[in-house]
Amino acid sequence: VQTPSGVRPQAQLTTVPPNATEPTPHGLQPNDTVYVFAEAATPDGRAVPDVYLGQYRVVATPSETEVTIQGESEPDAVQRQVLQQGGATWALYEVMPRDSHYSFTAAEPDDDHMYGLVDDAAVRGLFRNRYGLPPDMQEEIVQSYLRDGGDLQADDPPETRWAKVKFLQSYDLQIDAIAPAGVLEGDYFDSSGRAEDRRLWSSETGDQVLKFKKDDIGFFPEIEANKLVDQGIASIEAPVFSRTLRDYAYMFWKAEEQRIDLQRAIYLVDREIASMQVTIADAQETITKREGEVDKLASDLQKFEVERDEMKNYHDVLVAHWKSFQGRANKAFQDNLV
Repeated sequence: VQTPSGVRPQAQLTTVPPNATEPTPHGLQPNDTVYVFAEAATPDGRAVPDVYLGQYRVVATPSETEVTIQGESEPDAVQRQVLQQGGATWALYEVMPRDSHYSFTAAEPDDDHMYGLVDDAAVRGLFRNRYGLPPDMQEEIVQSYLRDGGDLQADDPPETRWAKVKFLQSYDLQIDAIAPAGVLEGDYFDSSGRAEDRRLWSSETGDQVLKFKKDDIGFFPEIEANKLVDQGIASIEAPVFSRTLRDYAYMFWKAEEQRIDLQRAIYLVDREIASMQVTIADAQETITKREGEVDKLASDLQKFEVERDEMKNYHDVLVAHWKSFQGRANKAFQDNLV
């Protein structure tokens, strides 16, 4: 990987793993856009996305197993470090991977865990504090994943408030949105919790109906759960925290925009500081020059005062001589009159 400072990174990749014999065609074409992640191995040996390296553009495809890609922007400090270290496999996605409540669970969902039991070690291993966040902020991020599907707290925002309900009668629920959104538009779920993203549908046609029997347990957004209670269909067993799914494509784009804005602001501040330093240096030079002039004037003043004192003393001597001469002249004149 070529990663000189100030230059967008470029990499030549092959889709054939070192220990594999059958090539895997990449299917990419020049000018395609891909989202690139450096992978890391899990304890059980699986390669999973670990560090987001940025959005890249395909610049060449020498063969069906070789591709040359170039970053759309300069890497940040963490990305540059990963690029320079090398040794990692990369995962290229034409569509940004979607967030999921089930990505970090170590067990299947049950009546006490809406999404399954979260794997604490896996979450903390993946969400290492690479960017030097304050410890409390880092822990808040980690806790949002660890608490997913667990107990609700009083200060949790409305969009995360769900409820575990027990059905008092049979109930049929349409679980996919009637008007789905494509993978490049819309949101994951609508306001009632129905899947809008086709990738989250429970059936190919999106017409899946979930059937609940009396005494069955279900999990619903708090507003929907209250509606079921008001209709006498179910009772609330416990409040539940459900992490808001993240739109990673937007988040990474927004983070990159903020990083560029911050770099621009830092550049402008550095330029202003440099200008101020020149102004301060010029002012200091002027002050030094004026201080030199003041010192010279002070020396001249001291010499002038010495000369003034000497002139005064000489003047006093002359006045004394004149008065003495005048006295003698007056006496001589008086003597001549006699």
